[in-house]
Amino acid sequence: MVYLKALIQKLEEKEVTPKELRDTFKINNRRVRVLLEIVRRILKKKNKELVIVPAVCKNCGYVFSKKEISTPWKCPRCKSERIIPPRFYIKENKKRKRR
Repeated sequence: MVYLKALIQKLEEKEVTPKELRDTFKINNRRVRVLLEIVRRILKKKNKELVIVPAVCKNCGYVFSKKEISTPWKCPRCKSERIIPPRFYIKENKKRKRR
């Protein structure tokens, strides 16, 4: 639970990459993915959203899936390993007015 509060606070402050989360919280890739999925569910209840800026190939500009939380190893198009990692941040959803 301590991880979740600190993680949410970090995501509200700025965009972060999976590597920054691993280094900050001293956890592995799998744990980062699990925690981000939990955070996504928590935020739905608080009218907030976890935004995923997808990874991009530096070589050819290929944009990876927004569903991909971890950094891909190679570009499927050009096979380059020069990948800009995905980034995450929290955005407040605008409240909808009921009619």
